[in-house]
Amino acid sequence: MNSSECHWVTNCGTIRILPERGRLLGMEVFGHQALWQPASVDAQWNLGGERLWLGPESDWFWLQTKKVDFSQYEVPASLNPDGWSVSSVTADQAEAELRLNLESTHSGRWLDLAIRREWRLLADCSPYGSDRSIGLSTTTSLKILGGSPGQSVDL
Repeated sequence: MNSSECHWVTNCGTIRILPERGRLLGMEVFGHQALWQPASVDAQWNLGGERLWLGPESDWFWLQTKKVDFSQYEVPASLNPDGWSVSSVTADQAEAELRLNLESTHSGRWLDLAIRREWRLLADCSPYGSDRSIGLSTTTSLKILGGSPGQSVDL
C-alpha cells in the first residue's frame, strides 16, 4: 500500500483512493468491484479505477484529426499521474492538486491549469435507500491560471 493511499472500509464494502495520482482506484460493494482493475497497480499510466480526462481531446491528445489513428494519439506529459500534490488525507477524506501546462497539438495555444480533487466518504453507506451501497463524494475543480485567450478546456 502506498504511503498516501486511502483504504476506507465500511459495513457495505471498501473504497481505495490514491490521491498522489489523482485517482479513485477501486470501489467494492459486497465483493463486487465497480471499477476496472489492472493486474498490477504498478502500471505507469493505466492504473484502472476512475480517471480524470481533459477536453476537448482533439486539442490536447490527437496529433492529427483527419481520421481516427491511434498511433497519432499521445497523452501530454504534463498529465503524468505522478505530478499530484497531496494536501490532506484523513480517516474519511483526501485532497490533491495537479498544476500543469497544456499546449494544443494544432493551434499552439496553451493553458496553465490547476486541478483540485477531493474525495469524502459519506457517513451513511446507503445514501439512496439501499443497504448494498457505498457513499462517496468526489469534487473536482478546474482553474485556468493563464494562457491563450479563447482556448477551451473542460473536465
